[in-house]
Amino acid sequence: MDVIIMPGIFFDVNPDRRRSLRRYQSYCRISFGPELEKLKLGLEAIERVIAKFS
Repeated sequence: MDVIIMPGIFFDVNPDRRRSLRRYQSYCRISFGPELEKLKLGLEAIERVIAKFS
């Protein structure tokens, strides 16, 4: 499993910068996912389904 930690301000949806980012400076986001090989297998399966029904 892969794990990544990013500062919380990178995940705030605030395109017009209407509010201060200070609120999110003390937060972090922890994200995890499957190994790359399992992810590739899943994407290949999705590709096969799309090809079959397109």
